[in-house]
Amino acid sequence: MAIPNDYREIVHKLLSRTDQGEVKWGKTFHASTFEVQISPGTKFQIWSGFDENTDLGFVAFSLNTLDGERLDNWAVDDGENGYDFMIKLYQTAKRSAHNVGETLDGILARLNEASPIGRS
Repeated sequence: MAIPNDYREIVHKLLSRTDQGEVKWGKTFHASTFEVQISPGTKFQIWSGFDENTDLGFVAFSLNTLDGERLDNWAVDDGENGYDFMIKLYQTAKRSAHNVGETLDGILARLNEASPIGRS
């Protein structure tokens, strides 16, 4: 399935604003699922994996209540229109949830110090 028409602008804005640091994704109890509260009563979740029947990669996206009720969901398989975009959104959400940017900033600051690094 391609990205549904009524989600196209939403996922594009999510990617853009996540790239800019304006949307902060969080971790869930599933290692490959990330979420962001979007309004007082709803959140989005995104996850990725491999279909055990086809061995194709996929990215799935859902609209949920804060209580976890899934209101809507859809997925894009590898090779389908929109997959490359959605895998980019997934990877950007994952980096956001794991604070990768801040971690790399800290590593760069440490590398710029004159003191030795690592075991001696």
